[in-house]
Amino acid sequence: MGTSIKAMEAYISKLEMQIGVEKDKVANLQKYTQKASTETQEMISKVRKFCSIILEKDIVTGNTTSSDIQRMSLNEILDAAKATYQRESVKTQEIFEKFAEKLDEKNTKIRSLTALCSQLQTKLSRCTDYENLDNPDKDADIASAAVSIPVENTSPLPSKQAAVPQDDDFIKALKTESQTEQTSPSQSKGAVSDNRSNAKQSIFSTPIYGLHDLSKIENRLTDIQWKTLEIIGSKGLSEVPDILENTIIEWNGSKPSKTTVRNGIKELVNLSVLNSYKINTGLRWSNLCEFSTEGEQFYKERFGKSPVPSEMSLLLKAHGSYDHGYGIKDTASTLSQVLLFDSVSTDRKANYIKINDKESSIPDVIAVKDNITHYIEYECGTHTYAEFDEKCHKLMQITDKIFFVVPNKDVLKKLMTQIEHWIKSEGGREKLEPLGIRVYLTTLRMLASQIWKVEYDMSQKEPFIIDDDEETSDNEKPQAEKKEEG
Repeated sequence: MGTSIKAMEAYISKLEMQIGVEKDKVANLQKYTQKASTETQEMISKVRKFCSIILEKDIVTGNTTSSDIQRMSLNEILDAAKATYQRESVKTQEIFEKFAEKLDEKNTKIRSLTALCSQLQTKLSRCTDYENLDNPDKDADIASAAVSIPVENTSPLPSKQAAVPQDDDFIKALKTESQTEQTSPSQSKGAVSDNRSNAKQSIFSTPIYGLHDLSKIENRLTDIQWKTLEIIGSKGLSEVPDILENTIIEWNGSKPSKTTVRNGIKELVNLSVLNSYKINTGLRWSNLCEFSTEGEQFYKERFGKSPVPSEMSLLLKAHGSYDHGYGIKDTASTLSQVLLFDSVSTDRKANYIKINDKESSIPDVIAVKDNITHYIEYECGTHTYAEFDEKCHKLMQITDKIFFVVPNKDVLKKLMTQIEHWIKSEGGREKLEPLGIRVYLTTLRMLASQIWKVEYDMSQKEPFIIDDDEETSDNEKPQAEKKEEG
């Protein structure tokens, strides 16, 4: 019995200890619950206060009262705040978009006004004294020709010649332009040697052997052929018709026929003394000739001096391809001889224009007629959209009349697409119209007929296009037209 009582007391003591432990747990739980409840109430209060801030505009406008907010459950006030936030977010986005649109309009206007100021500044600083271009030196960089363009004699201000550019500025401009200037499709985009090796071959035969036996070659050449080499080396002539004419004129004695001189040139090509190429400017096909590397040495040994730089090499160096260089030459001569412009310049240093500290431009042709200056670009269609946009943006800071001449209708179609792309990049026609910007586009063949095929008047949605069924692409021209001059 005594043992049972002791066991019972021990059990009761154990239960009391367990009860004490549980009481401690309950006390701790009550503290945690109280703390959590306090924090929850604080959070609810903060949420209500935050939602009240969101709903403040509704309170001001009378859509909701403070009492309404106090009576709302937490879920209700959260839903109301969410709806208001979403509604205000939409309004805020609309306001942001309106501000962005206004800002864009302001920036476009500033850009247009800046271009207009640059235009006026360029015109005021450029004079019309082109006396040195009336009789250009053919051996200087590239022949300057007289050119100008058609259309209305509209130019806001009389033009004035720009000051001669600093050499450093001009060299930088050439380097910048050389990075973007693309060669024509018929020629390589790489080094000069690549342009030569990939240019279209003329109708002359492929060389039969190199200059490994100079004495053998010397014995083969006729006096007329020696005269031809002398003329090419002393005058730098490259076009076969010019070489034929000069050889005949300077020959002492009975004048040889063109066929005789031409056949002599063909043999010089076969002997690897000369390289030959064929180009098409859109106005004509023509064969070109210049000394090969071996031919230059051959000439030097025969005449005791190096040949002068050929017209081909000068145009290639200046314009990146034969097609581009001779296209510019034909454009200049057409403007000078057909459209009778007072003066025309294709000299790159003379044509250099510094727009601002960061931008400059070198138009292919600058032509003057009746004291009105025209800026013309001959395009082969090799520029990317970005390059063409940049070119046009520079030109619009120089002039409000931009002229493009192309070789054929295929390039013309491509340029029309690029012109539309540029117009969009400037903010559209409505942004260019206040500046009086107009763009004229034609082929070289139509320029010779004094016709500008396409005119972009920014007050009109579409360009004005003259229909001309006679215009054909390069590949569609009859063989009769492809026959080289001379």
